[in-house]
Amino acid sequence: MRWRTERRYRRLPGRPFTAFRRDSLWLAEDHLLSVQCNRFAEDYRRYYFRDVQALTIHRTAPVSPWVYLTGALAAVLLAPGLFFELQNAFLWSSGGLFLALTLAFIGLGPTCTCYIQTAVSRERLGSLRWMRVAEKVLRILQPRIDEVQGPLNLEMLSLPFEPPLSDPAIPPPLPTHKLPETGWGYEFLFAVLLLDSLHAYLGLSHRGTAMEVATWAILITEIVSIVWLLVRQRRFEVPLSIRVLVIVALVATAGFSYAANIVSAIGRQLRPGNTVYPGYVPLHLIDMAIYAVLGAAGFVLITRHRRTLRRPPPLAAPQ
Repeated sequence: MRWRTERRYRRLPGRPFTAFRRDSLWLAEDHLLSVQCNRFAEDYRRYYFRDVQALTIHRTAPVSPWVYLTGALAAVLLAPGLFFELQNAFLWSSGGLFLALTLAFIGLGPTCTCYIQTAVSRERLGSLRWMRVAEKVLRILQPRIDEVQGPLNLEMLSLPFEPPLSDPAIPPPLPTHKLPETGWGYEFLFAVLLLDSLHAYLGLSHRGTAMEVATWAILITEIVSIVWLLVRQRRFEVPLSIRVLVIVALVATAGFSYAANIVSAIGRQLRPGNTVYPGYVPLHLIDMAIYAVLGAAGFVLITRHRRTLRRPPPLAAPQ
């Protein structure tokens, strides 16, 4: 990383596993640069070595919380192949991927939170989430800080702690108010859910290549729309009921895709050459009912929310 001033930066270890956020630390000659990126904007903060008062590391857990999630997904995907002797490439490859992620998270060791203390603030370094990485970065920074401030000797450690006479200047907090949500993206998602319900109904009597293409097109559209709306909720205000509905739609989409794959694989094993597997009709009926309820409820909630936005604010009471 190089700026126009030809100042050289060295990237320090630490890359957290997040889908929508990336934090990193960069080392310069006289300061530490923290870069916080949420895929849409970047925030840069410099911490000069002469101003650093402390670097604290707090151990939080023996393993990352992601171990339990990836381990559960690996078990759910691999279990059908172990118990039903299914030779399904999708299940085995997906289960192996999540199993590898589980072992990788376990290998990273215990997690931690790291804070940097200056005279005006105490902020968290988001890129340091594992003890091993945080200790490695601390070994790199300590000689640089000692070179500027001088080494910490026994006399300094024996000095009594004297609290400051007044609170340090704290910068004002960032605004937390979100912009109102217009709702057109949610209307598109709920329309796709209703289309999925209609597709499930037609799938009871129509099968073929066109229906398979429509199935994948609707599934990809639903997943992309849900992920985009979840990211959008970080900036735009939307009622809690609509947020819960989007999460339920995501769970339903993933659950129906997984159930259809499992039932189809079992049906091909029990009845080779039969295109209609056991449970085909009940699965499509449940799919049709749930997506119809989600789509209709979503349209009602988002319409009510948009009416609330168009409503004029109440007049102030006379003094």
